[in-house]
This record gives sequence, C-alpha cells and structure tokens, in this order.
Amino acid sequence: MSTDEIIKQVLTFYVNGVIYGIELENVIETIRFQPITYVPRLPNYINGVINLRGRIIPVIDMHIRYNLPEVDYNERTCIIITKVDEYQVGIIVDKVVDVILIDNLNLLETTISNNININKDIKEIVKVGDNSILILDIRKFLIGSM
Repeated sequence: MSTDEIIKQVLTFYVNGVIYGIELENVIETIRFQPITYVPRLPNYINGVINLRGRIIPVIDMHIRYNLPEVDYNERTCIIITKVDEYQVGIIVDKVVDVILIDNLNLLETTISNNININKDIKEIVKVGDNSILILDIRKFLIGSM
C-alpha cells in the first residue's frame, strides 16, 4: 500500500452471520462473555452492567438493538469494550474475528437514497476478499442506544 492511501485498523466481528467492524481507535479491549448485572428501567437492548476491574460498564446486545433473532450465549460470545469521548460501553457480539487493515481502495460507495431505510449506524462498507464488512459509526451506535 502506498503511503498516501488512508489506512485504518478495524476490529471485525460477527453478529447474526454479518461481519461488522469497529475502528480500533474506539476499542479498549475484548473480553469473554461474563455475567451481567440487571439494572431496572433501562432500554431492553441494554442488558445491564458489568464490573470490569472496578469500572461499571453498560452492556448492549446487538441482536436486541437491531431486532435480530436472539441467540444463546456460548464460548465464542464476546463483549467488546468500546469508548467514545469519556464513555465506555460493552457490546455483546457472536464472535470476534480479527483486526484488519483497510485502505480507501477497499471502500464501497454508500450513497443514501431517500427511498431506502439506511442503517444510520453504518459509517462505511469495506470489501475485503469476498466479504463485505459493515463499519459501525460507534458514536451514532452508542448515542442512539442511550
């Protein structure tokens, strides 16, 4: 890749058979699924909170947030701890895949049509090999969730 190309590092993961990505600058860490403490009166897609080394972090289930079929958590289920500004939020995903490098040559055009209900949380779509990866705009995803 030439030095004038835009390069990003993206953490990729599966939710309901679709590959998503979050720019690595917004990822603190990934952890194995752990018990979540229920907190009353939160929106249904916020499962509750976890205590991660003394930090209380709300946890969002992407299946519920996107009205996808709910699945049982298993040994591959992970929580991605993300950050936007001073906020940290966990996102439950089916499986973390890898960290990949992308450049502007892999970006697909994402025109917004008034006739189509576009998911406003998707920042970009990237083509890597035979796969299309939906890159989340983590700020819109989290703010839309709170």
